[in-house]
Amino acid sequence: MKIALAQINPTIGAFEENYQKICKYITQAKENGAEAVIFPELATCGYPPRDLLCIQEFVKKNEELVSRLASSPLLEGVFCVLGTVFFHQRQIYNGAVLISQNKVEILHKKVLLPSYDVFDEVRYFEEGKELLLSRWGDREVAVVICEDIWWEYFEKNGKIGRKYPWNPLSALEGKKVDILIQISASPYEVGKEKIRHRLLGRLAERLRLTAISLNQVGGQDDLLFDGGSFVCNKGGKVVQAAARFREDLLLVDIDNLPDGPVVWQGCREEEILEALVMGTRDYVRKCGFEKVLLGLSGGIDSALVAVIATLALGKENVWALLMPSMYSSSESLEDAQNLVDQLGIRSSIFPIEDIYRTYRKNFQGVFGNLPFGLAEENLQARIRGQVLMWLSNKFNHLVLATGNKSELAVGYCTLYGDMCGALAVIGDVFKTEVYKLSRYVSRRYGWIPHRILTKPPSAELRPDQKDSDTLPPYEILDAILGLYIEESWDLDRIAQRGEESGQYSRALVSRVIQMVDKNEYKRKMAPLVLKITSKAFGIGRRMPVAQRYHW
Repeated sequence: MKIALAQINPTIGAFEENYQKICKYITQAKENGAEAVIFPELATCGYPPRDLLCIQEFVKKNEELVSRLASSPLLEGVFCVLGTVFFHQRQIYNGAVLISQNKVEILHKKVLLPSYDVFDEVRYFEEGKELLLSRWGDREVAVVICEDIWWEYFEKNGKIGRKYPWNPLSALEGKKVDILIQISASPYEVGKEKIRHRLLGRLAERLRLTAISLNQVGGQDDLLFDGGSFVCNKGGKVVQAAARFREDLLLVDIDNLPDGPVVWQGCREEEILEALVMGTRDYVRKCGFEKVLLGLSGGIDSALVAVIATLALGKENVWALLMPSMYSSSESLEDAQNLVDQLGIRSSIFPIEDIYRTYRKNFQGVFGNLPFGLAEENLQARIRGQVLMWLSNKFNHLVLATGNKSELAVGYCTLYGDMCGALAVIGDVFKTEVYKLSRYVSRRYGWIPHRILTKPPSAELRPDQKDSDTLPPYEILDAILGLYIEESWDLDRIAQRGEESGQYSRALVSRVIQMVDKNEYKRKMAPLVLKITSKAFGIGRRMPVAQRYHW
C-alpha cells in the first residue's frame, strides 16, 4: 500500500484557496501511484482558527468543503483522510474524516484537547470519547490527532496544567493494529522535532506497528509549523521524513519501507533562521502585503531582521530606513549602509536631529531647564517610529519591529518607538542567540559587516551610551530570563543556581524579575512575536499588568 502524506501550508479561513491546494496534492499523489492521501489537522480551514470557530457559518464552510471534495471525480481510485471541523450531534469537533467513493466517514474525534500555553481547544471543541479502528484492505488502521499521542510524555514529565483523565492509545494495547496515523498541527519549538521522533518511535516499537506523523507547515500569526512529517518502522526507527519549513509530498510504501534512519542535517542556527524566514514570509503574504519596512540602526538586531526579511521576501520587497540622530556614530551609519549594499535592498536616510530639536524648542516652556533624561531618549525612538508608520501608511508597507526577547523582557525598548510595527521577527530570540544567528548568517552568506558582530551593543540615544550601562551582561541576563520566563522558576531557585555557579547574586535576580514584571504593560502593546521557544511573549504567557507579586 502506498500512502501520500500531503504536508501543506493552509491559510486560515481561505476555504477556496485551501480546497484548490488539497486538490493539487491529491492529483500529485495519484500521479505517483498513491492509494491514499492524508492531510494534516484542520487542513480545510487552517490551524488555529481560534474564535472564528464561534461563527457558525465558518464551521459550515468546513463541512461544505468536505462535501465538495467527496462529490469530486478527483477522488476516483484513491481515498483521502482529511483533518477538519465538523458538527456532530450538535457539538463541534476537531476531527478526521475518510472520504472514499463519494462517502464521508468520521474516523476520529480528537480526544485530548490541549488548554495550555498557546492552546485553548477546550474553549471551542467537544472532546472525543473513543479511539476507533478502520480497515483499509487487509490492514487495521488507527487515526489520531496531534495531542492524542502526548499523554505519556506529559505524565512522565509532570507538566503543570497538562493532565488528562486517560490515554486514548491505551485502547490499542493488546490489539492487532498495523498502522497508526497521527495528523497534526504541532507548533514549532527549537528542539521539538527530537521529542516528536522519540515519542512516536517508542509507541511504534511498543505496539509493533508502522507509525506515521503528518504535520502542518507554515506560519499562522505567531505560531510556526515546521512540517518535518515522518514515518517510524516497527522497531521505532525514523525511516522517512518530509522537508522542514516548506510544503512537501512524502510517498510511503508501507510494504517496502527504507532502512533509514533519517536525521535533520542542519545546525540549531540554521533551524531557527529557516523558521523565522518562513514565519515572516507567511505573515506578510497572508496579511495581504508584499513589501516591508524597517529601521536600520547599524546594530546587530536590525541587521539580523533585515537579513531575515530579505531571505523571506526578496531584496526588491525590503525597504530600510536609516534615521541617524546627533548621538548616532559615523561607524553605525557606515555599518548600516554596508549591510544595505551587501543585501541589495532599498534604503533611505532620514536624519531626525532637526525634528528632535523642533520638539525641544516648541516645548521649552513646558520643560524649562530640566536636564536631558530618559524622556528625551525615548523621544528620539518615537520620532523614528512616527517616520516608519508614516511611510508604512503612505506606501502600504508592513513595518517589522527589530527588538529581541531580552529587551522585550526587561522593557529596554520604547512604546510607540522601536516597538512600532506589525511583527516582532526576533521577539522570541534572546540577545545571546541573536549574536549566534548573526554569526551563522555571516559565515553562510557573508552579508553582515564584521564590526556589527563585534562592537558593544548601544541604543545610541545619549552620548557614549552602552547597553551595559543599564543592563547586566547579556550572558548573565539571558540565563536568568530563560529560567524565569521559559522554565517558570521562582526567585529562590534561580538565585540558588546563580550562587552555586558563582555567576550572579540574589539581588541581581530580584532586580531582573522586577524589571520583567513591571514591564508587562509594554508587552501588552507589543507587535506579534514569532514563537520559537517553549514560552514566547504573547498569547501563551498571560500575565496580569496590575499586580505586585514580586514587588
